[in-house]
Amino acid sequence: MKVSARKREQLSAFLGGLPNAAALKLFSALEIGSTKPGSSKRGDDLPYTEILDDLRRRLLERKVTLPRRRIDARRAFFMPFEDFFISAHGRRKRPYQIARTSLIPIWSLLTRDAPPGLSQSVARLDQALLNHNALPGEIDALSDDCVRNMKERIAFFCEGARGDNARTQQIITRLGSEQAFDDLRDLHALSDSLGAIAQMRKVVGSETSAMTQTQLYELRALFLKTYETNTQSALHVLLALKGRLDKPWSAVAVYYHLADGADARLVAARETISALPEALFDDIEDLACAMERDGAGEFDGESALARMDYFVNYAEGLGVHARRVGDNVFLNRIEACREIAAEAHERFCEQALAHLRKATPVRKAQGSSKLMSLRPDFAKISRFGGFVGETHQSATFLAAGSGLVERLGGEQMHFDVILTQARGHLETYANDLVVEIRAAEGSERDAARQALDNVLSFSDPLINCEKLGLIRDRASAAALSV
Repeated sequence: MKVSARKREQLSAFLGGLPNAAALKLFSALEIGSTKPGSSKRGDDLPYTEILDDLRRRLLERKVTLPRRRIDARRAFFMPFEDFFISAHGRRKRPYQIARTSLIPIWSLLTRDAPPGLSQSVARLDQALLNHNALPGEIDALSDDCVRNMKERIAFFCEGARGDNARTQQIITRLGSEQAFDDLRDLHALSDSLGAIAQMRKVVGSETSAMTQTQLYELRALFLKTYETNTQSALHVLLALKGRLDKPWSAVAVYYHLADGADARLVAARETISALPEALFDDIEDLACAMERDGAGEFDGESALARMDYFVNYAEGLGVHARRVGDNVFLNRIEACREIAAEAHERFCEQALAHLRKATPVRKAQGSSKLMSLRPDFAKISRFGGFVGETHQSATFLAAGSGLVERLGGEQMHFDVILTQARGHLETYANDLVVEIRAAEGSERDAARQALDNVLSFSDPLINCEKLGLIRDRASAAALSV
């Protein structure tokens, strides 16, 4: 079931407004509903995939631990590759980054009109996973059988398309995009490395933030052992490590540990090892450039703040390790990215200020006064209920700006001017609304009070509590005036 952009926006707003516990409960309920037999065929079904994607994104933004996913054959097959998954591709498809949006089209391609052996292995695994009494050994055997059949099916498409433009285009059409086909080829390339990647996962837990010395030495031993038999698999282990870590930038410690080793085998593997920091710098450069581009688009305060905060953590994390070993080349690359991000931050701040001004509309003064002063258009702002949350995000972004400017090495004076303008504008506007409340009567006074409530609700990140309390007290007194 397809939903309009507006409907999707409403669903997203609804899911984002839920308390964490309720959101987690809804997530689990939707997860069960999406796996009901025939759920994808009934015309009156909810758009489960779209709702789940929105809800997962909202929960991750709040740093909430997601509930354990229900396992079926599709998820069981893709799980070994999950350290390479990203939400979606940006402006370019990077090697060994596989978009989650490609997984369903790929699964559909692999299983539609599949050979009997594959269809039967998928069905048997699904049945065993639904059977809570199934023995672990039985599930492991069925899973291995399914993976083996699925790898053969992937090879059938990828090898068959090699050098055949017509066949390649046919597969791209079925998958829906060239990037999805590239993701399929990445799965094919990674499939022979899953054993080594599984060993890496035993060393590094899914919530690991930084490497211990023991883990560094275990990873070095695994890398060397893998490199001796398959250099590509050794590369895949390093790239999977980056995706495995809770703080990806911590993987640079593994690079320095391997690069500084005196072992002749490590010296010979230097080119493969250097692919790890290059992937990390691709991450940070993509983050900086994406924010630079978005500075010319529509402003989203919540997204901008989350991305900017993640960027500075990434840059600082890489910088700590580079400074520790005196790696000035890396430090210069980090600084170049910080300069791009600092410029993006300046633009975001300007957009946030413009957003606050847009949320505080004005009109010309009425009555016999010949002064053409502008007054708050409370009739308009009192109808801005759905706009308040977005404007609050803009105010929150500016309130967090001082810390970000310092961490980015940006222009503090320019930011201070914007912050002063924002605070002064909101305070003046709120006090002008108090005057409007005092002068108005009846429904107009009610509209002016509602407008002030809206303004104060999105201004609290920028106006201190004392001033907010004083404005509210003055508004209450004005509402009682005759």
